[in-house]
Amino acid sequence: MAVAKPSGFSPFRTAGTNANNMQGTTYSIQSAEANAWYIGDTCKSVANADANGIPSMQKDTTGSVTIRGVVVGIINPFPGGVSIPTLYGAALPLELLSIPATKTQIYYVLVIEDQDTMFVAQDDNASPGNCIAANANKNSNITIANGSTVQSLSGSSLASTSFAVTATFPIKLVGLQQIAGNAFGGFSFWYCRINESELQGGVLGV
Repeated sequence: MAVAKPSGFSPFRTAGTNANNMQGTTYSIQSAEANAWYIGDTCKSVANADANGIPSMQKDTTGSVTIRGVVVGIINPFPGGVSIPTLYGAALPLELLSIPATKTQIYYVLVIEDQDTMFVAQDDNASPGNCIAANANKNSNITIANGSTVQSLSGSSLASTSFAVTATFPIKLVGLQQIAGNAFGGFSFWYCRINESELQGGVLGV
């Protein structure tokens, strides 16, 4: 393909035999959080919650840390700060394309945090010589980039310069996505999984 089409991490299927229902866990984004958010972004936990106890997330801005999961939906509460739990049984909140960097309210995201979920992501072509068969099943950092407010998709991709056996990298490369035209050599689409998860056990709290 050899064309830059980054879209963050898109859920593909579960890595096991169970069906993937693509459901996400609801988390809050505090108004003081200073990053724009897009579908496909990775995130990590922060020591905070909304008034109803929905725990908060912060956007992963380094691409090299233990993560909580991948954003698969963005929800806007009704004006006036009405929170998600009080809306159940009434009208649903509106789904948004993205979250602005400058916020005047709390937002909510749906996050897939299941380590058995397999995602698809494109490598950044920064080191096409690393995008080879010998690096399948190795690990990767993430090249973080803002996405598009029109398409609502993340601009992040796999950091091809980082492909290595390093145990602490957040992403596990599984192999190339099996679609026509996809090949090793840069701007390749890879199957991948969360390698370093906050929920894997033995990970410090925030």
